[in-house]
Order: sequence, then structure tokens, then C-alpha cells
Amino acid sequence: MKIMVHGKVREFTEREIASILEEHFERKYFESDITPLVTATPTEGNWYVVNPEKIDQTLFEEVRDDFEQERVRKEILKAFTEMRKKPEVYLKPFKTMYPYRLWEKYMGKTFVYLREIAKIIGDDEADYIEQTLEWAQRIQNEGWETVCNNPDRARSYRAVRTQYPGLYKVYGASSDADKKRASATHMMNTQYLAEETAGCTVPLVVSRKFISST
Repeated sequence: MKIMVHGKVREFTEREIASILEEHFERKYFESDITPLVTATPTEGNWYVVNPEKIDQTLFEEVRDDFEQERVRKEILKAFTEMRKKPEVYLKPFKTMYPYRLWEKYMGKTFVYLREIAKIIGDDEADYIEQTLEWAQRIQNEGWETVCNNPDRARSYRAVRTQYPGLYKVYGASSDADKKRASATHMMNTQYLAEETAGCTVPLVVSRKFISST
């Protein structure tokens, strides 16, 4: 993979990139005094638990009058369908996190870089099904308006894998970039290639380590 470094194009293997990222983030993230917690709502640098098996699916049966709530409801129904098709993947509890952004807000990072960060912090970057199941869990816990209509409090947008390998989408809002902040479910229409960059963006990290189903 070719990457611009200090104005010069250099070529790295995936293993070399992973090694560089591991060294960088182990030094700047894991050796810091930041200790990730499990929180009741998604907050920067902390884990949020999603238990798909215990989400009340009847909450999403009725059509919503609000446009954004109805768009999200339809996405959640699609996620439930995928969950039933692949229960070994999506029915198990998992946790998500949007990590602290350790770089300047307008310093764009490639989507392949963001995914490598996710693999260091957790298992991987969340895919669009896991992102949608997180919304369903939040709606059950917090209500439709809080999740779909109220301004997102996050500092950074969240990058998520799409159903198409090598393509990514960005969700939510960024208090560092948006004057008029959108909701946590806001979806940018653009799909990004792995080599493209995005400012004010972190990966939505997913992990299934040390999660109880109770």
C-alpha cells in the first residue's frame, strides 16, 4: 500500500502498517491513564453494551411519523433480518466504543488507518448491522427522540464498514466540526474508499471480549 509521508510516497505492507499503528497507539493510548468503562450511553473512550437477543423488537413494528425515526426504524428491521440469518455473528452480545481522537480535528485519516485503530482497541471496526443494532439498543433504553432527533454530543464522526468490502460510511455528528449538530443516527450520503480520508472521524470499535449474555 502506498502512503504519503512527509510529502513523499512510500510503500508499506499491511504488516508494516499494523506494526507502526500498534507502536503508536500502545504508546499514546494504552500507556495513558485512560481506563475504558462500560457506560449507560455511548461516551467518548468508553464501552457501550448491546444485547441483540434482549432487544424488544415490538418497539419497531409501528410506522413512525417523524422522518428520521422512520428511516432508522426501517434500517433496524433490516438489521433484525440479518441477525436472524446470521445468529452466530449478530445475536451474541457485543460492545461498541468511539475512541478518543488523538489527532487534530482537521487532520484527515484514511479509512484503512481508522480500521487498524479499531483492530488494536477491539476486535474490528463495527459494520453497518452492528451500528444499527446499537441504535436499536439505545432507542429501547433512551427513547426515539433522544437517539434520532437530539443533537449528537460526540466530538467525532464514526466510521463504519458497509456491506461492500472496502467501502465505508460515516455516521453521527462532530461537535468539533458542526455548527448545527445532527443526531447520532445521521448518515452522510457518501461512501468512502479505504484510501480516502475523513477529518474529525474515528472508527466505531466493536468487541465481543468479556461480555456476559445476562
